[in-house]
Amino acid sequence: ANVIPDEFIAVTSNALAGNMKAALKAQTDLLPIARALFLESNPVPAKAALALMGKIPSDIVRQPLSRASEETKKELRRVLGL
Repeated sequence: ANVIPDEFIAVTSNALAGNMKAALKAQTDLLPIARALFLESNPVPAKAALALMGKIPSDIVRQPLSRASEETKKELRRVLGL
């Protein structure tokens, strides 16, 4: 939700308003991004995505974690349209 908060808010808002069809569509639309964000241990892909989007200055994570792989970054770029 930190990567694309407005999209996640749409899922919840529609569900709370009883518009389950719209909530399901919004949730389904998010699945490729959600899957990409779990290609590696959290928070590695999330930090990589935020850095790729220019929302944070770096994708550095604390040890024992390491930065996202180039394959993960490539997938993040694809699903985020970057």
